[in-house]
Amino acid sequence: MAFFLLCMITDVGDSAFIVGETGVVVPPRDPQALANGWAKLLMDISREEHQQLGLAARQRIIERYDLGKIADQYQRLYESLVK
Repeated sequence: MAFFLLCMITDVGDSAFIVGETGVVVPPRDPQALANGWAKLLMDISREEHQQLGLAARQRIIERYDLGKIADQYQRLYESLVK
């Protein structure tokens, strides 16, 4: 996602939350859903949609998972606990 790539993931753990609407999420242990997900990414989404979703994926990572922002959040949390 950080490199403008679309993800096709199974819905386990926080994967669906991380990817959000910027990729394809399928249920775990469902080979047909997995095949359909790949087909969607490879054949059903236009080049323009790929580019738009790739940009959205990168933006999502920058906004939510930037290491500096996460470190700041932890620092604020720790400071709030000692006050």
